[in-house]
Amino acid sequence: MTASKSHRRRIHFIIAVLFALTATWWLPAADRLILRTPAPNTPLENPQDFLVETLGEAQPRRVDIRLNGKLVRARRSAPFQFSINWNPEFQNTIEIVAHFSDGTVEKIERTYEPPRVDVTTEVRAFEIWPFLNKPLGDQQPFVTFAGQRFEPQKVVSAATTPLDLVIVLDISGSMRDLLPGMTAPMKTFIEHQLKAGHQVRLIVFDGEPRLLNLDAVRGLSSLETLFRGQSKSVVWDSLATASGMFSQSTRRLILLISDAMDDGSRHDRNTAATFIRSAGTSLVWFNATGKIFGKMTRLTRRTGGFELSLQERPWQVLQQRLDNQIQLIVPEVSFPLTLNGLAGRVWYPRWQTP
Repeated sequence: MTASKSHRRRIHFIIAVLFALTATWWLPAADRLILRTPAPNTPLENPQDFLVETLGEAQPRRVDIRLNGKLVRARRSAPFQFSINWNPEFQNTIEIVAHFSDGTVEKIERTYEPPRVDVTTEVRAFEIWPFLNKPLGDQQPFVTFAGQRFEPQKVVSAATTPLDLVIVLDISGSMRDLLPGMTAPMKTFIEHQLKAGHQVRLIVFDGEPRLLNLDAVRGLSSLETLFRGQSKSVVWDSLATASGMFSQSTRRLILLISDAMDDGSRHDRNTAATFIRSAGTSLVWFNATGKIFGKMTRLTRRTGGFELSLQERPWQVLQQRLDNQIQLIVPEVSFPLTLNGLAGRVWYPRWQTP
């Protein structure tokens, strides 16, 4: 009887291990297909460049691009980059079709509307999403740009807009011992965002970034299960990838959980910063080891984000600042700008060039 029970326990253990491994498989190819260029909210051109990238090891054997239902280009190997002649003054629909070796066909479709301009007065709305360490209350912020004061058209709590959140988790060798302790608080944080109606995606990286099935990860007993034994860390590549994962919401955030040490990225810090800025997202860095890394700290500040440390109850601090975040729309301004009229600490984008 004792031997039989021991045998059953071993079988149950093997089943649990197999479930944990298979639960973290990558998502289907459709969720790994990214239209990198043109970035959202960027001016359209003629000809227009389109760049398609994929996450993970599986690469399409062919990628087609269709303009308004008509096949105009196809490529059989990366980079899947196309230059298309079109008229951006009219509505256009682009369809990207990726053919994979296993027979699956995945698609991305984007419809681009013509620019809408008031023929009487063209006023460009400039939108930022500052983080506050205190509630807005009855404060009346204003913006200084080019030596002039500008009153916002709109100042409201960000809670009225769903958050589009991409979590970028480092699972390289230097992070292995820290993953078990992060499991419970990160899962609690994710559940809170989902209950609030926000959108959450999870990218993990070691030697390459991978988009994971969020439901499978929520069922893990420990994030250490994700560790694959690789010591390489591609931080900048992963941030560039995360910048292309956002949907339509303009309230965007990348949460990087890492020691920020990079030793294998194709992209550098400046390229990653360009992608982040084009996506219009803030970057918050959860400094998992507490070591000083000035390049990442400066990048978070430029994006309007901030750095979190283990010593300051990071998950609670992040949630508090998300709760206090505001949406601010001001006409006819650009970077660099100064945000005034708010008490306490404020985090907002500090890009230095228009």
